[in-house]
Amino acid sequence: MKPQGREDRLQQRCSRACDTCKKRKERCDGRQPCGRCNERAVQDKCRFDTDHGVRRRRVRHQNAAKQSAVTTLDAEGVVCIPQPANTAWEQQPSVASLHQSRLVRDKRGRFIFLGDSANLSLLRVIRQVARTCHGESKFVVDPLRAGFVEASAEDSGSWMDAAECEPAPAVSAEEAGSLVDMFETATSGLVDFVDMVELRARLAAALDHKSALLAQERIVPYLVVAIGAQSSRPLGHHAEGFFRRGRYLATRHLTDDASVMTAQAYVLITVYLLSASRRNTASMHLRFAIGSLYALGIHRKAVALRFSKRESLLREKLWTTVRILDLFLSASLGRPVATTETRNTRLQDEYSEWNDLCAILENVLTQVYQQRSITAEVVDEIGQHQREWADNHTKARATAQPTTAAPDIGTLHIKQMYYWTIMLLTRPFLMERVVAHVNQTAAQTDDLGPCALPDLSKTLVYACVNSAVKTIELLEPLVRCTASVPARLPLLIDAAFHSALTVGFAHFGDLYLVFPLAKHLELAHSILSRFADDPVASRNATIVMFLMEVCQLHIEKRHAANMDVEREAIGKLFGQIDHPAEQTDPGRPKHGHEPPDDAAAQAAGSYVAGFPNMHASPSNVPLNGLPENQSSNATGGSASVYGGSVVSQSPPPLIPGLDPFGPVPAALDSSLVANPQLFWLDFDEDVSSLFTIIGPTQI
Repeated sequence: MKPQGREDRLQQRCSRACDTCKKRKERCDGRQPCGRCNERAVQDKCRFDTDHGVRRRRVRHQNAAKQSAVTTLDAEGVVCIPQPANTAWEQQPSVASLHQSRLVRDKRGRFIFLGDSANLSLLRVIRQVARTCHGESKFVVDPLRAGFVEASAEDSGSWMDAAECEPAPAVSAEEAGSLVDMFETATSGLVDFVDMVELRARLAAALDHKSALLAQERIVPYLVVAIGAQSSRPLGHHAEGFFRRGRYLATRHLTDDASVMTAQAYVLITVYLLSASRRNTASMHLRFAIGSLYALGIHRKAVALRFSKRESLLREKLWTTVRILDLFLSASLGRPVATTETRNTRLQDEYSEWNDLCAILENVLTQVYQQRSITAEVVDEIGQHQREWADNHTKARATAQPTTAAPDIGTLHIKQMYYWTIMLLTRPFLMERVVAHVNQTAAQTDDLGPCALPDLSKTLVYACVNSAVKTIELLEPLVRCTASVPARLPLLIDAAFHSALTVGFAHFGDLYLVFPLAKHLELAHSILSRFADDPVASRNATIVMFLMEVCQLHIEKRHAANMDVEREAIGKLFGQIDHPAEQTDPGRPKHGHEPPDDAAAQAAGSYVAGFPNMHASPSNVPLNGLPENQSSNATGGSASVYGGSVVSQSPPPLIPGLDPFGPVPAALDSSLVANPQLFWLDFDEDVSSLFTIIGPTQI
C-alpha cells in the first residue's frame, strides 16, 4: 500500500502545464493563470500554447477514433473514408467539395479513379443539380450512371495465344490501299510520324505472311491497317485480326529495348484502343510509349539536333503525337499529366500550333485541376497565351487552301482542343454561378432572367458556354457528310459529349435566355448518334437524350413560375374570373408540384426546397446519392418521374445499341447490370464549388 502523502502528490499532479512553468521546470496546477504565475505577478504570460506530449497523443487518439467512427461500409462493400484537410485552402468552407475522390467500377468490378476534369465528374454535378431542381428523372436515376462504360475485348485473356497461331487477315491490294487512306483521314492532325510513301511501297510485302520481311517491319503496317479497318464500315471485321497480330509482334520483339519503333508501335496501339472505346487500357499502353520517349531523349530539343534532319523531324512528330494523346487522356479521365514540355513553345522559330496548344492545356490541368484552385493571375496568364495562339492560328489559316465539301478532320481536331482549353479553364466559374443561381431562385419567384453576375465574372461564365456552342457548331459537318466520315473519331466524340454537358448544365443557370442552348443540345445528340457503333458514343448519346428531357422540363417550369407571377400582377390590376388552381394547364399541375403519387410529389417538390445540407456527415449520406424513400422508385416510368407533366417537345428516339433501362449489350461491362448502384466515394455532397476561386469578382 502506497503512503498517503505519495498518493496525494500523485493526485495533485497536472498533465497540462503552462509554458512558463515548463521553461522553469516548476510544478503547475493547470489553471489559467496558474498559482506560480500569480505569485510572480506574471499572469499575462501564463499561456498554454505548446501541446504537452501526453495531450498530443490523446488528441491523436481522439482523431483516430473520430476517423474510424465516420468510416462506413455500405451494402456493396464500398469503404467510404473521409480525407482530412491538410492545407489551409482545403479548410476553407467554400471548397468543402474538394474532398471528393471519384471511384467507379470497371468491367471486372474493380474501382477506377476519375479526377475533376473528367466528363463523368461534371456529369455527376449536373445530376445533383437536376435532382435538386426537379427530383428524380431518367437522367438522375440512370442505372449505369456511375459505371465506367467501355467496350470489352473478346477473349482478352488469350489474345496472345490466338495471335501467335492465327495469321493476319487476307485482304486485296485495293482493300489494303483503301484502309491506309482511311487511316490517314481518321488520324489527320494526330498521327503524323508514319512515312506513308514508304509504308505504301512495302504494304503488300508486309501483309503477305509468306514474304521474307522481318517481323519487326510488319508491326507498323499491321497497326496502320487495323486502325483504318476500324474506321471503315465495310471492312471493320478485319480490324481486330490485324490489331492482334500487330500487338503480338510488338509485345514479342519491342518490349525489351527502348527505340523509336517501340514508341511508334505503342502509340498506334493507343490510338486503336481509344477508337475501340477502351480508354483505360489505352492510357496504360501510352505510358509505355512515354517511357521509351524519355529513355531516348526525344522530349529534349537539343538531343534531336544531334541526328539527321529526317530523324530529327521524325522525333519531333512522335513527341507531338504523344503529347496530344497524353493530354487528351489526362483531361478526359482526370489523370495526372505524364509528359512535360521543357521548351518555349511560343517562340516563332519552328513554331508548332499543336505543341503550343498542348502547352496551354498542360497549364490548365497542372495549375487549375491539379492544384484544385484558380486565381486571377492564372486566368490572366493562360488567357493571354490563348489569345496569342488564336492570333497565330488565324494567320496560318489565312494562307491555307480553301476547304472542300468533306470535313477536314485535322482542323476539327485542333480547333476543338482550343475550345476545350477555354471550357476547362472557365468551368469552375460556370459551376459556382449556376449552383448559386439555383439556390437563389429555388425559394423565390422573381422575373425570369439569367444568373446575375459581375461583368468580368459573367464574361468567364459566358466564355465557357460559348466555347461549348462553338464546338458543337464546329462538329456539325460530321452529321451532314456521312459517306466520307470515319466510323471512329474518339477525340471528336469526346468533344461533342463534354460540350453537350456544358450546354445542358447552362440551362439550370437560365442561360438559354442568352444562348440557343436547346438547338445545340439537340445537335450534339445528333452528332453522338451518328457514331452509334461506338459503345462510348452510344452511351453518351443516351445520356444527352435524358439531359434534353430535363432541360426541357426546366424551361417549362421556369416559364410557368414566371407566368404565375405575371398573372398575379395582372389580377391585382384587372381582377380574375378563373380560380387560381384552374389557370394552369389541366394536363399539368401548377408549377409541376402536385403529381399524382407521393414519390413524384417529393421529387418535384424539391424544385422549391433548395439544396440539401451540403456539410452533412459523410456517414449520413447514402452512397447512391438518393434519399432512402426514393431509391425504390429510381427506375420508375415517365409518369412517376415527371409527375404527369407534359413535355412539349418529345425526346428523340433511343439510338440502337444501348437502352439504359433495358438489356445491356454484351460488349459493355456486364458487372454494371447486376450492380447498378452509384459508386462515387464522396466525402462531401457539396457541389457548389469544386475549386478554390480566389477573387472571382476581380477577374
